[in-house]
Amino acid sequence: MLDNLIGAPPVCRFMGESGIDALTRIMGFLLICMGMQFGITAVRDVVADFWACGLF
Repeated sequence: MLDNLIGAPPVCRFMGESGIDALTRIMGFLLICMGMQFGITAVRDVVADFWACGLF
């Protein structure tokens, strides 16, 4: 696992503080989008199952 972190300092120097901040915000946004999609898909599947069973 530590082998993966060997390249981190050069990348951090290349991106700079503002680049790392921007990348962090983008990754956070993508994580929230994936979480929302997971929740929406779960609700859709539950509603579809209830609909198929005649509970709605």
